[in-house]
Amino acid sequence: MAVYEVYNHPVVVRYKTSICTKASIFMVIVIALTIIAPFLVAYTSEGFWMKYSTYREQGEVHYKHQLLMVLEGPTATDYYTWSTYHNYNLLEQQRLRIPIVKSREVDENRDGKPDRLSIQIETPLLDTEDIYSVSLILIFEYKLHRFSSLIMESMAYINYNSPRQIGRASCRERV
Repeated sequence: MAVYEVYNHPVVVRYKTSICTKASIFMVIVIALTIIAPFLVAYTSEGFWMKYSTYREQGEVHYKHQLLMVLEGPTATDYYTWSTYHNYNLLEQQRLRIPIVKSREVDENRDGKPDRLSIQIETPLLDTEDIYSVSLILIFEYKLHRFSSLIMESMAYINYNSPRQIGRASCRERV
């Protein structure tokens, strides 16, 4: 049995719209973010596929006005001490010598960060007490801000020994 075509009519449907619709603007934004967002992430993270990197930053160093001082005489048992820590001073009452401490932080290049610490310590001693060695432990607060946020407490150890009796000692160092 054969089938005959009696009538043929093509159906054409046309949908018309303007180019500035919400859907087309949304598609342009999505495509732009898909392409541009990875480049922004790579730029703000300091590069593509970085394996090693270094940077320099001048830290902010502040003296915390905490110290421990040991003055040593001619023998190992002949020492005098003082500290800003009250419990340490209570332990060492027999060897305690209370000094006059003057300190200031100096900012030489006026960038807001101290460049030098000036500290002067005068300790009263008896005429029979001889000093041959001075040891100081100074406590500082150290801060980094640029790439890594770091706040830590650090220590400086200063030791001065002399074969002769010390009347006066000075140490000049940069922070």
